[in-house]
Amino acid sequence: ILLLNSGMSLEEISRKRKEQLLALRSKLKKVDDEQQQQEEGRHGGVPKPRFRSYQPRSDALKGQSLPAAQPASIADKVSADVAAAQQQRQESQGAIVDLGDLAPRKPDWDLKRAIAPRLRKLQKRTDRAIAEIVRQRLLRETNDIKSQIDVGQMDQQNS
Repeated sequence: ILLLNSGMSLEEISRKRKEQLLALRSKLKKVDDEQQQQEEGRHGGVPKPRFRSYQPRSDALKGQSLPAAQPASIADKVSADVAAAQQQRQESQGAIVDLGDLAPRKPDWDLKRAIAPRLRKLQKRTDRAIAEIVRQRLLRETNDIKSQIDVGQMDQQNS
């Protein structure tokens, strides 16, 4: 946007951009070439084979085989885990056990779970119906009270 405002034509802007991109590409290529040369210098060109599980027959290659791997000793880790488990068991023996966790589920628990959404809908409908019945009853009672008041006023006027 700044270049457009500076009065340069689109061709000049695109030419400058291409030059910048070419400069960046050449710079990246030089960096990659230098890294490759450094890696080749470290490895001496072609990497040497390492024999982990293969035992070569040639005497020249036997020196390049790796020694057999020795498994690490896990006795310390196992003994620490066993001690932690025993300590946890001793602590849990003193704790109160919730019988709900030990008791098996009732045989119809899956049926109750499947029906629960339907029961919620039904409960909502029931609550609405009860509220409507209560409203109707209140309206009737207020109408009855109004009619009694009106009758009482008529009696007072007639007397």
